[in-house]
Amino acid sequence: MPGTTVAGQRGFGEQSGFGEQSGFAGQSGFAAPPVSGAINETVAIDLADGATPRSSGSSSGNANAPTPASHSSGVDADSSLRESLVGKSIGPYAVSKVIAKGGMGVVYQAQDMRLQRPVAIKTMGFEDMVPESKRRRQLVERFEREAKAVAALSHPNIVELFDVGVINDTPYVVMEYLSGRTLNDLIETGPLPIEQTAWIGFQVADALRAAHDFGVIHRDLKPHNVMVSDDPLGSSPVTSRVKLIDFGLSRFDSNTLIGGSDSDTREGVILGTPGYMAPEQARGQGTTSASDMFAFGCLLYELFYGERAIPGETAADRLALTLQRKPQRKRMRCFTSETVCGLIENCLSDDASQRPTALEAAQRLRALQKNAENGETCEKKAFARRHFLTTATGGLLAAFFAAQGISGASKDLPEIRSLAVLPFDDGTSGQNGGSGMPLAGRKMSKGEILSSALESELSRLDSLRVIPFRPMPVQSYVKSAAKDVQVDALLTGRLSSENRGQAKFWVLDWKLLSGKDGSILAGDRFVTPATNDNEENQVLLQSGLAVEVANRIGMALEPSKDSKDPPHKMAYECMMKGRAQADPDSTTGLISARMCFQHAHLTDERVSEPLVGLALASLYLAARTDGQDCNQYRKEASDAIVALDRLGADSPTSDLVRAMAKWQLTENLSDADDLFLSIASQFEFDWRYHHQYGLFCTALGRGSDANRMLSLAAAQSPMSLLIKMDRCRADWIFGDRDQAIQGAMRYRDTTSKDYPIHYITSGLLVDIYEQDGDYDRAANELGFQLVAGTAEEYFKKREATLKEVPYGLFGPEANRAIWQARQESFAPGALISQFRDIRSTSMPLLFSSHPAFEGLRHLDAARSLLINLRYRFKGLVRTPYGRPPMS
Repeated sequence: MPGTTVAGQRGFGEQSGFGEQSGFAGQSGFAAPPVSGAINETVAIDLADGATPRSSGSSSGNANAPTPASHSSGVDADSSLRESLVGKSIGPYAVSKVIAKGGMGVVYQAQDMRLQRPVAIKTMGFEDMVPESKRRRQLVERFEREAKAVAALSHPNIVELFDVGVINDTPYVVMEYLSGRTLNDLIETGPLPIEQTAWIGFQVADALRAAHDFGVIHRDLKPHNVMVSDDPLGSSPVTSRVKLIDFGLSRFDSNTLIGGSDSDTREGVILGTPGYMAPEQARGQGTTSASDMFAFGCLLYELFYGERAIPGETAADRLALTLQRKPQRKRMRCFTSETVCGLIENCLSDDASQRPTALEAAQRLRALQKNAENGETCEKKAFARRHFLTTATGGLLAAFFAAQGISGASKDLPEIRSLAVLPFDDGTSGQNGGSGMPLAGRKMSKGEILSSALESELSRLDSLRVIPFRPMPVQSYVKSAAKDVQVDALLTGRLSSENRGQAKFWVLDWKLLSGKDGSILAGDRFVTPATNDNEENQVLLQSGLAVEVANRIGMALEPSKDSKDPPHKMAYECMMKGRAQADPDSTTGLISARMCFQHAHLTDERVSEPLVGLALASLYLAARTDGQDCNQYRKEASDAIVALDRLGADSPTSDLVRAMAKWQLTENLSDADDLFLSIASQFEFDWRYHHQYGLFCTALGRGSDANRMLSLAAAQSPMSLLIKMDRCRADWIFGDRDQAIQGAMRYRDTTSKDYPIHYITSGLLVDIYEQDGDYDRAANELGFQLVAGTAEEYFKKREATLKEVPYGLFGPEANRAIWQARQESFAPGALISQFRDIRSTSMPLLFSSHPAFEGLRHLDAARSLLINLRYRFKGLVRTPYGRPPMS
């Protein structure tokens, strides 16, 4: 009954088995109609197959088309349905009028009352078939299978299918409602400019590519089935958006199907429109994607030459010409573009194997169109870069250039060698992109997890410096450009989901912004199908966007999901959370990261990344804790490295954690040095390597190396306050006291007091002032005053502030050891014995290099401890100051 909801009717899947996915037999059929009544509404029904629009002034279509009467000899089993739907509802769709109707179907205009948007509803009718007809059942089943195939396609240049259903035993589909005109109308005045030909051709070819990658063949490509939208991407007609319509949702009557079976690709069936059919199609042989490319060549011929490739007064004439002769190129016109002429000639080859693929055609046309935009008169032979995404099944869905009206996307990009990924807005994370603070263990939004994944994927590019992810607004990055955060580009965007019929897709509208002023450099839309898993297990597929971004900036990247042995999607999600949380500036974040990596390892024990992440987080935690906590972190790091060895992991990052463990856990500095040096060339832009090797060089007394490594780490992770302060501390250790003080003061004054480790700026200043014996300045930094002004008074008050303002992130016992070493009352022997019991992995660094322990390092009691910590060069145990320890 009209007005019954879709849910109350028999769904497509119940009738025809939705496990199948077929190609399309597009004799003609119903296309999404234009919104404006002033536009020729014959786009809604192809007159070549007997459709009669409700509007006048129609000129598109075949003049030899039969009238509706030619299909009315049978039983009109659906006439009551057609007349009754206007003014009624089909589920949430309020039908307002009939746009067009033909012998086997009707197209209605309706309003989606849920989303408040106009839609087109296409119903199948069977005027010449009784309800029990076998042919009717076959056509309904085929209609349903093809609707399912269309629903699987997601591309900006393919009309969208929103919904399907069955009412009164008649199937219907709900589609996108378009405003514009057909390509046939556009080319009635003659050939198009080369720029417009290339742009429209590119969009059509890219749409075909997306369909072909899903195993879907259009079979009825022609100018009538391409809509030119009234909503262009720019002010020029060259930037008009086109939509491929009638994508297999065709009507079928008894005159179009020759033979008794309904096999989608059997021989003996002529499907398509004469004048656009490939030779094999005209012979009734099986059709392939190459058949679509022949039709594409015919369409491109009309755009370029302004006339049909295969003319003829009747359909029979055009079929005969298709088999008898090949369309000829026009030499004078080809002077304007040899690329287009050559492409047309290739597409119109009689030999299907010699025709280019849709991807090849799209690449050639995009390269030509970009050259024209740049004002180049000569044609480049290089293909345009591919704009695509890879789905879980290995197929491709196209991304659309300059989607969402992003300006500047088609301009040549400046050289990009550094990049920061900002949070993608998912509707929950807010528009400002965060505060710039470490995540500190808080729950991450879907957009933040995606951003972490993109940062991880892009960081694998050898020639690109990628800043570690922090949730930070665009303007904050831009404002920081003149200070510490200097990058060429910022990657950001919006993450949303869309339902296309019964299928759900993730839509990533991304933008590449200038790191200097925030202006748009490029942008696009990336679409990937959602799986049936939990929404939080989709990031592995979404991370494929990194390939698109890498391609756009001229680099090649194989994403994790396409590797020979890809990670489990849930494990990958946990790894990306852990990567973002593993910020050395937040102890809470490191604890959270450690749990994420543990969960990832339990989920997928095949991959080494969770173990590497767990070892790194545990070693950072072991350096700033004591007692049982420190023992636990040391054990977790050791166990993770054993597991890495068991896996046979030989990646640079697994060797990095091995090197860290050798000098921080086993105090084997010699082997650690060998490992650090062996992997140096593989860490050009990795802050973790440069930070750790910088600290290691500090312990060895290699001042120039330490400063260089820590400066590189600070440049690669410019928002990390810990790395900046470690660099300042190295300046102090190696003799540049004033620079160390200036740096610490600057970071103290410019960093928010709410920052998790803001106190370490004051801690370093106090450390320096105490070493100088300037207790008044140290007390002033700590916020108390001295009465007597003695060292004894100062250190007594200082003890009460050690927990609140430690000298550094060394752990409570190591900080207390620094405090004790500066007091005249301490017993050196007892203090050295105490050092042996301190579990913090900071102790090898501190005892080797901290100025407070300079006097201890010259004592005989310290010699055995120094031998264990020192790297031997030709028998000389070196100190940071180049002097051998005193005996």
